Amino acid sequence: MGFELRIKQLRRSKKMTQQELADKLEVSRSTITNWEVGRRVPDMDMTIILAKFFNVTIDYLLDTAPEKNMFELLSRATDFFNSQSISEIDKDKIYQDLMRMYLKSKEHDYGEISAVSNKGDTSQ
Repeated sequence: MGFELRIKQLRRSKKMTQQELADKLEVSRSTITNWEVGRRVPDMDMTIILAKFFNVTIDYLLDTAPEKNMFELLSRATDFFNSQSISEIDKDKIYQDLMRMYLKSKEHDYGEISAVSNKGDTSQ
């Protein structure tokens, strides 16, 4: 779900019309329409205001949760691995780096402490 669908879903969950939301945010109804059809996106200040208004995170609002981004990255890496001749050692190194990035993003975004298995990791 992209921003345009998310904003529409959130507005409807509050049983608001586009005009009512526009009035609350002090923008025009056409601005809300443009967001909901994907013609425009709000600037960062308005994105923060929207997140606070709907009581959601900016990641949720923009649909950029780390898990989704990392899943897409891992999917692309898999496609790349399958289309290129890369040694198994290099594939393993890339995989370990991606997993470290993923776990680090979870720790940063959610305050979780995750342990990474260093089995076979000779970089330490």
